[in-house]
Amino acid sequence: MQLYNKLNMPIVTIQKALLNFKEILPTNKAIISWVCLVLNTHPKEKRYEVTVRLVEENEIRLLNRKYRGKNSSTNVLSFPFVYKCGIEGPFIGYILISPHVVARESIKQNKSFLAHFTHIVIHGSLHLLNYDHIKKSDANNMEKMECKLLAKLGISNPYR
Repeated sequence: MQLYNKLNMPIVTIQKALLNFKEILPTNKAIISWVCLVLNTHPKEKRYEVTVRLVEENEIRLLNRKYRGKNSSTNVLSFPFVYKCGIEGPFIGYILISPHVVARESIKQNKSFLAHFTHIVIHGSLHLLNYDHIKKSDANNMEKMECKLLAKLGISNPYR
């Protein structure tokens, strides 16, 4: 599913590569709105395009091992798209989410699945805008932005 608005709004494509996820997922419209919330906080001259792919736990574990050297599942991976030879384009990257991991974490952290899933979409989207959490100062900046965006949706600070 794609959302496009002639007013230079982001295009967000949702891919579902899930075979055995039995929980109720957020709607495509909700996921798209969360990505757009993040992207619209960083207006640019160009239109953004992003693909969000919901995947089985095994796929995200294999990608986490290949690209991050960690042989474990994770909730989200973001892959910024880099154009060659200084060329710029609207596509900024992929966000992969494992709803299986998000569901397990939400139970363990005593959070609603929807609130945690929303946080993960926002987190992954911020990574595409070069936010990171490797250094403490960068992590604080990213967490502040996540909390600000989640508050707009009525979701409390996920780090408490």
